[in-house]
Amino acid sequence: MKRPKAFSCPAKALPFERRRFLRFFLPLPLTVTARWNGQAVLLERDPALENISAGGLYFRLLNGAASMPPDAELEVTIPLVEPTFRPARVYARCRARVVRRDALVGVAAEFDEVEFVREERPSGLPVPLPA
Repeated sequence: MKRPKAFSCPAKALPFERRRFLRFFLPLPLTVTARWNGQAVLLERDPALENISAGGLYFRLLNGAASMPPDAELEVTIPLVEPTFRPARVYARCRARVVRRDALVGVAAEFDEVEFVREERPSGLPVPLPA
C-alpha cells in the first residue's frame, strides 16, 4: 500500500504508519546549525519546515543537504513568541540528530533535548535570533 503524501493522523488510524508521534504541518521559522568534527556551521536561516512532532522534524534545505555529513548533530531554534514591542522573547532550542536525508535537500531529525528559553530585554526593540 502506498503512503499518502501528507497527513496528520494518529498511528492507530493507519495500520501501515510507523511513526510514534502525530505530525503537524506548521509554517514555523527555523534556524538550523549543524555540528560535526568540532565545527559549527549555520546551514540556513529559514529552511522550509515540512512537518514537526513531539519527537522530531522534517525540513528542506534550499541550498541542499549534500555538504552535511549523516552523523551531524543539529541545533534547531524555533521562535515561539516573537514579540515586536514586548519585553521578552520565547523560543525552543532543540538538540537533534539526523536520522535520514532525502534527495539531497530533505532532512529528518529526531529530538534528543528540547529547552524552552525566555529572553528578557529592557527595551521594546526586537532581538535577532541567536546564531
